[in-house]
Amino acid sequence: MNQQSPPASDEEPFDKDVFDNAPRGPRPPKPWLLVAWPSFLAACGLSMGVFAVVSPADLHWGNEALAVDATTAYSLAFFVFWAATAASGCVTAWLLRLPQPSNRD
Repeated sequence: MNQQSPPASDEEPFDKDVFDNAPRGPRPPKPWLLVAWPSFLAACGLSMGVFAVVSPADLHWGNEALAVDATTAYSLAFFVFWAATAASGCVTAWLLRLPQPSNRD
C-alpha cells in the first residue's frame, strides 16, 4: 500500500485549487426568470379560468366565428395571456429598479 505521510504543519491538508470553483451556496435567480415563471403560472390560471367558462367554438372576431380548432384557440390564448402577464411583470420589475427620490433638502 502506498501511504501518504500527513502534511507538515505549514502545509495545507488539501489542494486549494479543487475547492476554488466549488459552489458557495444557492445562486440568485436570473432576473428574466423572476418575470417568466410567475407570468407562466398566471397564464396557466387565466387559460383554465377563461376556457372553463368559454368554449373555443363560441369565439368570434367581429361578426364572424373564428376558423380555428380548439387546440389552436387554447394555444393562442395561452400565449396571449403569457405575453400580457409577462409585460406586466416587466413593467413592475422596471419600476422597482427606478431610483427612489431622496428626502434630503
